[in-house]
Amino acid sequence: MPRRMDAALAVAIMHAVGLEPLEPYPGSNAAWNCRCLNCAHRVAPTFGSVRSGATSGCRRCGRAAADARRLAVGRERAEADLRAAGFEPLEPYPGARARWRCRHLACGSVVHPRLFRIRAGSGCLACAGRAPVDPA
Repeated sequence: MPRRMDAALAVAIMHAVGLEPLEPYPGSNAAWNCRCLNCAHRVAPTFGSVRSGATSGCRRCGRAAADARRLAVGRERAEADLRAAGFEPLEPYPGARARWRCRHLACGSVVHPRLFRIRAGSGCLACAGRAPVDPA
């Protein structure tokens, strides 16, 4: 017969992942009503799934954290791609389809390319004589 998890230890583990149990420990494989300590959303993971790492607790906060990680990686990659094409960003990354104020290092012009076009191989429109140039 499997041993039952100590309820106090189970509560401590749930607190460690940011969940406040709203009812007594129901067992490892039963849904356990909890409140997320971060966003106050009500969730009901099983203790077994939390303990095994299959879930981190609150799906809403987990998605938000994953989105933030993805955005940070996207921003880092965007800046690396822009620099590899010979540009220096002059403002934070606005998104792949938005105009991004930057300086073309070869000619010194301040231009506003769109990252998706830079990634497709487009160069400095000021050097090509096709874009207005900001005063530096």
